[in-house]
Amino acid sequence: MTIHKVAIVGASGRVGGAILRALLSEPSFSVTVVARSTSKAKFPDNVALKPVSDDFTTDELIPALAGQDAVVVTVGGTKAAVQLRIADAALQAGVQRFIPADFGSFDSNSELSLKLMPQYVAKGDVRRHCEKLAQKSSSEGGSFSWTALVCGHFFDYLEDGLLQAFPKRNYSRIFDGGEIKWSATTLETVAKATAAVLLKAEETKNKRLFIESFLITQNQLQEVLEKVTDQKWEVEQVESEKFMAETKAEIERNPGNHEAIEDLVGVVGIVEGNWEEKEGFANELLGLKLEDLEEVVRKTLGK
Repeated sequence: MTIHKVAIVGASGRVGGAILRALLSEPSFSVTVVARSTSKAKFPDNVALKPVSDDFTTDELIPALAGQDAVVVTVGGTKAAVQLRIADAALQAGVQRFIPADFGSFDSNSELSLKLMPQYVAKGDVRRHCEKLAQKSSSEGGSFSWTALVCGHFFDYLEDGLLQAFPKRNYSRIFDGGEIKWSATTLETVAKATAAVLLKAEETKNKRLFIESFLITQNQLQEVLEKVTDQKWEVEQVESEKFMAETKAEIERNPGNHEAIEDLVGVVGIVEGNWEEKEGFANELLGLKLEDLEEVVRKTLGK
């Protein structure tokens, strides 16, 4: 299986933009962006643009994806209905590889994750739908396949507080002593991994793969943050189980509390985020090198 023509849906976002740049940097790829016709986003001249309505209907997606070898989806991972329609259209359009928006902070197979955040059940639903489509395609002599990439916390979101460190306040929330190992990945590495999946299409066929830029502890991150900012931070020691229970209760009282949702995602991505323990850990397969934590922190914080 050789991938040349790649379509990306969601290219105007942070994740999608990084992946678009990586795809364009690979000479063997011809890239098409499928975007809402109402979008005001601008894309490079060497990108083919396929506009669709805001509804992303299957009928209009099929011709938009016709002739493409692969489709990468970077819309919000909880937008299951949209992803399911794109996957169905990809199958009918003859696409060989589908990469759903399974990127993110935790393993959507995790019982703890799904218990705490049922809104993320959609990620698993989309992946299982892809599995069924691949089986259907294979039984009919087709070539549809899928790959899911799970990256742990996006390290670029450090300043946003997702990693439970808050640089704007010089404050960190440390769980269970701070020695739990967890994986995090920069957007640049996520993008490189996506391109590598398509370059190694046969080796990555119908697999859920885990990647990382580093495997760290909160204490290691805290040490680097204080060094880079040249400041002593306020550190709050927190019991993860108690914090998760209280935060989930707050979300149930106020489902629109996005800060609480981010905090819950943040803690789960730490206490259940060691990708090197996963069967599908794929850094070596995809040719990904670990990054230098201090160097990335300096770059992220503009230091």
